[in-house]
Amino acid sequence: MKILKNNTPVVALVVVVLLLAGAAQLTAANNNAQPLAEVMYGPSGLSWNLKVEYSSLTLRISMPDGNIFEKSFAAGSMPGYDLAGFNGGPAADGSYKYELTITPLLPARVRTDNEIAKPDKLTVNPGNATFSGSFSVKNGSIVQPAAEQGPDKPLDQVIADDMIVVGSLCVGSDCANGENFGFDTIRLKENNLRIKFEDTSNSASFPSNDWQLTANSSSNGGASYFAIDDINSGKTPFLVEAGAPNSSLYVDSGGRIGLGTSSPVVELHIKNGDSPTLRLEQDGSSGFTPQTWDVVGNETNFFVRDVTNGSLLSFRIRSGAPANSIFIDTDGDVGLGTASPDAKLDVLGQTVLNPSGEAFTLNANATLHMHKSATVLVLAENSAGATVQFSAGATDTYFGSRTNHNMHLLTNQQNRMGIDKNGKIFIGLLADNTTVNVNRRIDTDIAGCYLTTGGVWTSTSSRTKKNNIKTISAQDAAEVVAKLEPVTFNYKVDPTEQYAGFISEDVPELVAQNDRKSLVTMDILAVVTKVVQEQQLVIRQQKLDAQAQQRKIDDLSRRLLELENKLK
Repeated sequence: MKILKNNTPVVALVVVVLLLAGAAQLTAANNNAQPLAEVMYGPSGLSWNLKVEYSSLTLRISMPDGNIFEKSFAAGSMPGYDLAGFNGGPAADGSYKYELTITPLLPARVRTDNEIAKPDKLTVNPGNATFSGSFSVKNGSIVQPAAEQGPDKPLDQVIADDMIVVGSLCVGSDCANGENFGFDTIRLKENNLRIKFEDTSNSASFPSNDWQLTANSSSNGGASYFAIDDINSGKTPFLVEAGAPNSSLYVDSGGRIGLGTSSPVVELHIKNGDSPTLRLEQDGSSGFTPQTWDVVGNETNFFVRDVTNGSLLSFRIRSGAPANSIFIDTDGDVGLGTASPDAKLDVLGQTVLNPSGEAFTLNANATLHMHKSATVLVLAENSAGATVQFSAGATDTYFGSRTNHNMHLLTNQQNRMGIDKNGKIFIGLLADNTTVNVNRRIDTDIAGCYLTTGGVWTSTSSRTKKNNIKTISAQDAAEVVAKLEPVTFNYKVDPTEQYAGFISEDVPELVAQNDRKSLVTMDILAVVTKVVQEQQLVIRQQKLDAQAQQRKIDDLSRRLLELENKLK
């Protein structure tokens, strides 16, 4: 028994009187709370007359066969249910349960990033956001509710002392003399079964809420259930319907909760013969858009279902999926098939990227790392055309077009180099689906140089490609040739092959490159050509001189012969 200590009787008496008056007013207010809706019964259906304004509401009815009827109603409309409205046929006999979820008139709200992962402490459902009850159908018609059954009123008996009952106790208007208790210790027996806990505390410093244990509805056609009622608020926070299966709710000695099982092995254990499901339903009563999710598991897969948006399966894991199919490390790296990802996305095994749009995009700083013991193959496929391949084997790597299309290498989003679909190499710009000249193995549009199919490198020499054209003097050419020192040598990277040529650091300035590390064959050929041309001029002049001298010799020989003939 609660005791309020006091030292001043007069003051205490005044306080008690005031508190009793306030408590009486509070109790009256709570006991006179009006229901949210009035149920209107008809032979083939029923409707609900709402006593509050609302923006929308949802009616959900549970059938005797386990099916669920659900319908939404806009503001101002009267919700109702026709027995033939579910499947068009006669309604099944049995007990029906209904629940109205009411969305009050609240301004629409959009959840911020800070609100996404934590509850909204400032918003509660205004009043009772749901209104529920039951009705029965017999022979295809709704059983009309009759006046609540009331117990007979025997004379009160007051026992001003403790009562000890050795044996069993029966309480109720239907208890009979010689009641057969069996193993019952206390039995309640009449047509309205209630145990009420009425707290008479008269000080605000003590809790004073009244509670009640209720067995079954008092209305004709009402539901059979066991409930815990909050009398002051007019709510029923706990209810078990008749016929609920064994272990519908089970709390074991370790605090583990079983739903459908009497042997829970984890903190919350849900057991069912077909796809155990956890539903998360935001009903809109706090002003946010209604949304419903299901978390489901069965022998095929574990999945999250977006019920509101056409029951889309946004997330699924097939049963038997390997370990670490999805792994998120402490630094945010995601591993697919690996528990030690080294990048934002680390994939172990074969990977298919199949975007719904025109491109698959990674963040600018992201790295895609794929590794496996066998050949790694990555394909980027345009559904209407070309496919590019990236692959790595044990000893070689591969990159290129997997289909009959040109391949391009880009810089600054411009084609710089590539290979056409016939295997010919091009350097520079080449339009898609064009082909390099068939007589060229390597082609370029930068300076007109190319490698012929026969293996001959051809350099551009058009006047249109050159500036500062000057004739090389014979003297300069002769000096260059005179200073060239032909040598034989081996390249360090190829010591077995001997070559003949020149050393770039030792050649005259006229044929040297700026870096003195390379030579252009055409440069040396040009000065040698000039020297040969000058030599040809000398040879031609020498030939003319020799011919003139021969003519003189021939003339002197003729004259000598004539003189000899005269002397004879």
